[in-house]
Amino acid sequence: MNKGIIDMNIEELAEFLHNCYEKLSKEKGWETQKKTQVKFDDLPKENKEVMLDLAQIILTNLAVSEVFKKNPKNKIYTLIDKMFEDDNLEFICQADGEDIKKFVGYYKKKIGRVLKDEN
Repeated sequence: MNKGIIDMNIEELAEFLHNCYEKLSKEKGWETQKKTQVKFDDLPKENKEVMLDLAQIILTNLAVSEVFKKNPKNKIYTLIDKMFEDDNLEFICQADGEDIKKFVGYYKKKIGRVLKDEN
């Protein structure tokens, strides 16, 4: 039985995304790089890491969205949801490690302030 995306772990989703990309590319007449036309486990390290990072972003976004739907007035969930808006995702995908740390730090401080105010 196939799992739904929300039930997959990071590795399963990364493999699923890789397989879908290769299959759909072939169906559309798009030839991907020869070195990526392999099973997920055999991908070059860099390609595999990109797919794992993408899977992490997707699963985190899905999880936050599910929590937010259940409790839309919670200020922390609102902040976390804001972290994954389109503009921020574009930034995350293009940023280097130091910029990512600053980005996460910024939101950690905001979330900390909300927690302090709620107590």
